[in-house]
Amino acid sequence: MTLHLRETKDQKAAALFNLRNDYYVGGGAKKDPEGYIKDLQDYFDKKQRGDKLFIIYEDDEPRGYARTTVRPGCDWFWLSQLLIDKDYRGKGIGSKTVKYFIKCAQTLERECFIDIDITDPIHSKSKNKLLKWYAGLGFKFDQINPADGNMMMKYSN
Repeated sequence: MTLHLRETKDQKAAALFNLRNDYYVGGGAKKDPEGYIKDLQDYFDKKQRGDKLFIIYEDDEPRGYARTTVRPGCDWFWLSQLLIDKDYRGKGIGSKTVKYFIKCAQTLERECFIDIDITDPIHSKSKNKLLKWYAGLGFKFDQINPADGNMMMKYSN
């Protein structure tokens, strides 16, 4: 298995949509392809401060995506979204991706954080499993973000 991460450009929106669509449909949330494509276009138009989206490829096939944030003047590296296609979960793709971003944070001499939306229907159903998975990769609970209620976990080796 050869894993590659490539920063996305707007022509990758269809691949991202397919993955996100599987995610939300699997969780019982409403399909909204037009809304999702619009959100992606807004992202690419605004290029959020320090945010980057990556498509995760295995042998040149898209298997997931990740969103990271590295803001100038901050001492942290934030992995704010990670999604692996439901048909490829449990095969090490997510773990390898997280480990790659931990190394990126270390190279930049920044602390690595992840953010989990515990109010999301998917996460609320599998919250304990998800927290245990991240803990197995070296993350520990840090705080609940007062701005959005998301759980922050910090990598500690």
